[in-house]
Amino acid sequence: MNGFAPRAVKQVKADMWQVSTQMDITLSVLKLGPGKCDITWIDEQGHSGILTAK
Repeated sequence: MNGFAPRAVKQVKADMWQVSTQMDITLSVLKLGPGKCDITWIDEQGHSGILTAK
């Protein structure tokens, strides 16, 4: 995705990673099971949301 090129990836739990991006957005990825995950984001101003795969 444009703007979401990873700058750094950090594993914070056995099933959770934080990804810092080139656009200064942090993505939190929680693995739920085979082929499933929740992705939330937060920017430097504190705005946040949930990304949904379709």
